[in-house]
Amino acid sequence: MEREKVSGMRLILPEIRELLSHKEVPENLDEILEEFNPVDVAEAMPELEPIERVRLLSRLRPDFAGEIFSYLGPDDQLAILEGLEPQRTRALLSEVEPDDRADLFEELPPELKARFLSIMENEAARETRELLQYPSQSAGGLMTPRFLEVKEGDTVSDALDRIRRTGQEIEQAHHIFVTDSDGRLVGHVSLRGLVMAAPQLRVSEIMNENPVAVTVSQDQEEVARQMRKYDLVVMPVVGADRRLKGVVAIDDAMDVLTEEQTEDMYKFGAVAGGFVDSYSGQNPFSIVRHRIPWLVMLVLLGFISGFVIDHYSLLMQQVIALAVFIPLLMGAAGNAGTQASTVMVRGLATGEVRLRNLWRVVEKELLVGLMAGLILGLLAVLRVMVLREGLMIALVVAVSMTAVVALATTIGAALPLICKRFGLDPAVVSSPLLATVMDISTLFIYFEIGRRLLF
Repeated sequence: MEREKVSGMRLILPEIRELLSHKEVPENLDEILEEFNPVDVAEAMPELEPIERVRLLSRLRPDFAGEIFSYLGPDDQLAILEGLEPQRTRALLSEVEPDDRADLFEELPPELKARFLSIMENEAARETRELLQYPSQSAGGLMTPRFLEVKEGDTVSDALDRIRRTGQEIEQAHHIFVTDSDGRLVGHVSLRGLVMAAPQLRVSEIMNENPVAVTVSQDQEEVARQMRKYDLVVMPVVGADRRLKGVVAIDDAMDVLTEEQTEDMYKFGAVAGGFVDSYSGQNPFSIVRHRIPWLVMLVLLGFISGFVIDHYSLLMQQVIALAVFIPLLMGAAGNAGTQASTVMVRGLATGEVRLRNLWRVVEKELLVGLMAGLILGLLAVLRVMVLREGLMIALVVAVSMTAVVALATTIGAALPLICKRFGLDPAVVSSPLLATVMDISTLFIYFEIGRRLLF
């Protein structure tokens, strides 16, 4: 259905273009577009020329234009703002949700930030300045300062009157937080609970006490995890004094989890800088800039593999058959290590695995590696027998397979935990890095076992 909406929006683009080409854009443009979701309109906007996007948003109602504007990328948003007249810019920015507006201003150079703040309405400018005080990756940077608040001493009747007066501009109007006379968070109550309660009751009598909350300085990923853990649609954000500062909505939390998972995937794939906004928006030089640092480091580490092979070159000259099984052992070790590392990185991200579990994890993965290594070792022996390389070569390959797989699973599981212990991002222990380390270890173990068993 959503795909049909987007396709439908694209189908009427020629008509929209025709309307925008007129000197006076018809007033019914709102009516034409309002049958579409703002998300669908935003997705179709790149099909328009920059000047057409500016004309389109300048002719729509400010509230509808603000919704569409919120779903555009930062570059498109900036281009539109610079193309609008100051009065229209003022109206548009006032309709954008405070947290979305702060995200945009975070990307702006100082001179543009000051320019747009100067033309905004006072309340919108105040909200934006307040949110920009917090780090962009924190709960404070993620929250919106607009929320429904009632006092614990209010009667239910007073609380409902307060909600009617202040709830028009609140996005999450069905979640109501209760504060004391100093603005400190003491509880929460549902709109249904207020409506169903007797009018003369105090809010303190029907509220849920000890609400889950986060502080303004907490990392946004932790906020999203807490919301998922407690199944919350809205998370209150408080200061150090427990005063209620704002709320984080579930849609923003889900965006954070998507971004963080994408960032972890880039790091796990050894892409420098972590999160890259859009592959299609990157030119080849930008992509190379993100990838080359890790590739250079991995190549330098790969030189060590060459030194190991050179060190055991005499052994390989005497027993050429050993070289046949190097790819087999290196592949098995790399895959086993990556499996263990992936499980640990995910376990740390979800909170299932903690630092205090290090030795238990090492013991378990060592046992897993030994069992997997024995099974793979038996398969390797069959391969040696098929090639008729002799029992001693089979023994070397089998023992080496067991050893390198056990080592790979142990290192793959332990490294993310060790990184976490020293304050490093576990995702940085990426698959290519682990595979390179295991290549070096595998060559050394294999050749050393071969040297000791064959000579």
